[in-house]
Amino acid sequence: MTRGRKRQFDRQEVVERAAKLFWEQGYEATGMTELVEHLGIGRQSLYNTFGDKRSLYLETLHFYFDGRVRLAREIFERPGPRLERLGELLLAIVEADTACGHPGCLLGNTVAEFGARDSEIEETLGQFLDGFRGLMEDLLEEGKKAGELDQEASPADLARSLLVMSQGLLLLNKNKRLRDSGVGEAVLRTAMAMLGPG
Repeated sequence: MTRGRKRQFDRQEVVERAAKLFWEQGYEATGMTELVEHLGIGRQSLYNTFGDKRSLYLETLHFYFDGRVRLAREIFERPGPRLERLGELLLAIVEADTACGHPGCLLGNTVAEFGARDSEIEETLGQFLDGFRGLMEDLLEEGKKAGELDQEASPADLARSLLVMSQGLLLLNKNKRLRDSGVGEAVLRTAMAMLGPG
């Protein structure tokens, strides 16, 4: 029996490269021909491995979100006041966006591009963003118990607000004039002021 030809590429590496291209350009603006050329694999190999463009896009969303969760958990496990760690996370997210050329957040970009027209992607994004919000809420709950947060504050409301602020900031940072206006610094200052000492 003849064995099938072994894949000559690393799936994780291909997904990472695809995520970067989708992150920079968006889903609709990225064609299959461009993907094939950018990823350096054959069209048939791409279809055999990932299915269609939409399936590959969903896999890149999972890859991107997993990276954000790893970043959050790594920062949250550091020693020191919990609210300081939350500030470190927000700063790290902005710095990652800056290092990549201000493409925004892939998840936020997807919300803006797809809206509610694809129910599976909408549900996937909802789960991802809710999970990220949950990580922040858990840390805020710990901070409240430790007396770092005002006892009247709502960790759930604060986590939702921080999620919206961070996503909005990354979206606005795609515009050079807004970036240069100092909007990022203002948002980060306001976010930390919301978490004022208890």
